[in-house]
Amino acid sequence: MEISRKRIIIFLCTVFFVTYIMAFFLMNNGGLSNPAASIIFSVMMLIPAFSVIVSQFFTKEGIKNKYLKLNFRENAGKYLVSYFLMQILIILGAVAFFCVFPKNFDRSLTSLSDMILQETGTRPSTSNLYSLMAVQLSFAFISGPIVNILFAFGEEYGWRGYLFPHLSEYMSPLSSAFITGIIWGLWHAPMIVMGYNYGTEYKFFPITGIFAMIIFCISVGIIFSYFTYKTESIFPSVLMHSAINAFSSSGVLFYNSNTPNPFIGPAPTGIIGGSAFIIFSIICAFLLRKESKKCQKE
Repeated sequence: MEISRKRIIIFLCTVFFVTYIMAFFLMNNGGLSNPAASIIFSVMMLIPAFSVIVSQFFTKEGIKNKYLKLNFRENAGKYLVSYFLMQILIILGAVAFFCVFPKNFDRSLTSLSDMILQETGTRPSTSNLYSLMAVQLSFAFISGPIVNILFAFGEEYGWRGYLFPHLSEYMSPLSSAFITGIIWGLWHAPMIVMGYNYGTEYKFFPITGIFAMIIFCISVGIIFSYFTYKTESIFPSVLMHSAINAFSSSGVLFYNSNTPNPFIGPAPTGIIGGSAFIIFSIICAFLLRKESKKCQKE
């Protein structure tokens, strides 16, 4: 147990130190306005995987990890669910948001129209906009789980493939998923400070933004951890993570306000936009708790 604790500490020290150094460098060089910001954020997603390698090296753990196996044959159904689950939850959350705030639903797709106007100099017709929207959303829905798969793997190998199972040696799977979610949320703190996800013009900036991200990471992390635990593979969570990155802004395209409230929605990082995630994470939490009791009896 002592060596496992050492591995956790080395992993966490590495992942936070390297990430925060890169983030502070970006902050001092223009932040989100830096042309290289998106590239730096993408590289940051690989840091958890790098931190696993560092921990394995210094503790002589070796590179073998059972969670790197696909285990597809016996979990084909769970893979199918994981491939489409995040997109469905994002759609349900956006629908819930627009049901609560119907006046904010933009049937004319103004934001997309303005974007095309800036790029081409002409404003498309509404019918052309809907055709373009249908193609884009269909592509994101179907290909989203694999478009960002490399960078999603970089995070999931660290959080669900390494930290979650090592924490599970000391506590229940549910507690491990919860703690991993908190740590994952705190890892995003420098990005939130720079205005990523929630901007900077809100009360108690950046504390409330960091808190909101922690809640989001706990909810999503419990879902990811449940699929990881049941399949003994990180790849369902990799698919789901990639899907979120590719599809999360789909609801925002239908939002008609110039001053959206990111803490509410329609993006899944808002409380209503993310309501489907929260509900499903509660279900997964009960299932993980049930698995913990089953293990205790055995």
